[in-house]
Amino acid sequence: MIKDEENYRLEMSENDFRQLIRKLWLLILSLFVLVLIGGILPFKGMIKGAYVMIPYGIELVFILLLLWACFHFSVLKMSLKKKEYDRSVKRLISDTLLLCLIALISIIACVIYVLANGFDNDLIYFLLYLLTKAGIICLSCVIHKIASKLEFKLGK
Repeated sequence: MIKDEENYRLEMSENDFRQLIRKLWLLILSLFVLVLIGGILPFKGMIKGAYVMIPYGIELVFILLLLWACFHFSVLKMSLKKKEYDRSVKRLISDTLLLCLIALISIIACVIYVLANGFDNDLIYFLLYLLTKAGIICLSCVIHKIASKLEFKLGK
């Protein structure tokens, strides 16, 4: 574990670090697009159901936090202190798990809405909404796996 004021360096080459950053940006921006698409779909549950809208709003907040964490990690140049680790790598790890949980709650809320109110000719939007949530869960798991495997060692 990383101690308070010591410098830790990511155990990878500069080129691998740049590729890692590109991959993280691509994945997080894809997550952002999926969340936006899920909110734009004209599914009645998104318009009338607070229990569908609230998890969507929370997803949006977590996506913004992930974008900030990725930005912060991008400017670190492979060396960081404990505080910087907490703001970037640790946030990538924890927020992706929370985003998976929130997307799962969104799916459950959406299914509850459909069971209570019916489809009303919205089957295609319902399925697209579920597909965006499944994509969010998959991409969040990939980002979590990448961030969890990052190894740091003491050094400058």
